[in-house]
Amino acid sequence: MQVKIINTILYVFILLIHFFVFNQGNMVSASSDNQTNSNNQVLHVLSEGYKKNRDSFPNMNCKFRFTWKAKADSIQQAIDYKYEITPNTVFKDGKLISKDRNTYFELRCSPEDKIITEKQRKEGITKKSNQQDSQKSKTDKKDEGRELSNNIVTVRCSDSIMLVSKDLYRLTYSESRRVANILPSGVAEGVIGIELSPFDMGVMARNEYSNPHRYLQDCIRGRFSGKYEGTQEINGQQLEIVTFSTKDSNNQPAMKFGFDPKKGFLATYIADYDNKTHIPRQEAFITETKHCSGDRYFPMRSVVVYPENELYPINDGKYRINSFEVTELNVDTPPDSNLVQIELPKGAQVSVSSFKDQWLTVEEPLSITPQDNKQLQKNCIEYANAYIKKHTTPPEFEPAFKPNLQRGMWIKTILIVVGLILIVIGGQGIIRRWNNRKDKK
Repeated sequence: MQVKIINTILYVFILLIHFFVFNQGNMVSASSDNQTNSNNQVLHVLSEGYKKNRDSFPNMNCKFRFTWKAKADSIQQAIDYKYEITPNTVFKDGKLISKDRNTYFELRCSPEDKIITEKQRKEGITKKSNQQDSQKSKTDKKDEGRELSNNIVTVRCSDSIMLVSKDLYRLTYSESRRVANILPSGVAEGVIGIELSPFDMGVMARNEYSNPHRYLQDCIRGRFSGKYEGTQEINGQQLEIVTFSTKDSNNQPAMKFGFDPKKGFLATYIADYDNKTHIPRQEAFITETKHCSGDRYFPMRSVVVYPENELYPINDGKYRINSFEVTELNVDTPPDSNLVQIELPKGAQVSVSSFKDQWLTVEEPLSITPQDNKQLQKNCIEYANAYIKKHTTPPEFEPAFKPNLQRGMWIKTILIVVGLILIVIGGQGIIRRWNNRKDKK
């Protein structure tokens, strides 16, 4: 009830700002400073409204189906989920489980895609092996060290498993390779992390790094230029529109967000524009939401449309489509702790990203929770230091005084030469004496 009252107050405030700034008519026009302040006030209201709804889900147990690389003849067909499944379309099943903002994320290839992926992997390895055998017959043994780098095989689908703590310590794990990687807080937060969530639809970077709240706050601080454009109807909904521009976009919109104040200020529309053509490179639509307890709103279905552009060329006149559908959801009951952990088997390798001297080999099976990520990094440091100390050959003892061998060789040579000269001189003296004795006789 309290959340509903707050949302209502924020919505009324936006309506008042909209009236005084955009519909003044015969009223005295506001000064430039007043317009800037009013604009920033609206941005602040939208920012806080979005954040309040997003932060109201510290606990969730969410399962979803992600469809990648479908096609549609029009944006409306994509919104209506009348898209076309092609041989390149990939299906993935995901889990997003949070407890007190500590999160387990899982994105796995569907059973049918796993069969295709395994086939691609085997065919790719065979092809690479044949290429290497052919290359070996043409090159000498010096090139044998390149084999390892040539064993990379591109496949259509791969699983992703990750633990993220509330302070953004991340642990990624590959079951097929039995390799885990720790990313401390502050390391590549927008690059490596949870790649999909119902709120970001795959367009906000990893861990929802480029979320609307962040963009709006950056505008208020002056990093970007953000402008409240008023209300616009998009996909049958009246949304509050904000456009963002940067130096690279030549004061043209670089991003566009549409917020729905009646649904927890969700960003139900997001467009990313090309800086050269000023045409959307991608448009994301939240098409279905769920009204949860406490007047909270959770996205249930969304679709991202990629029109033809330099990044995603379309040769058949169709749009590329990604869609996101929540299949199971519980946001009222905190999940069991055993659902928010990763099992590391014996022999698994764990390393710390950006640190070459931090790693360990799992000696006994481990159950890792998000809270364990920091301690696991410390264990990597201790393990690596002990390993290096054990396997590093200690340097040979060097005396405090170390003679100069080169100088010693010169001295020895001189002494030998002098000795030979003395022997020759002494020999000549002996011969003379011998000859003198003969003459006297």
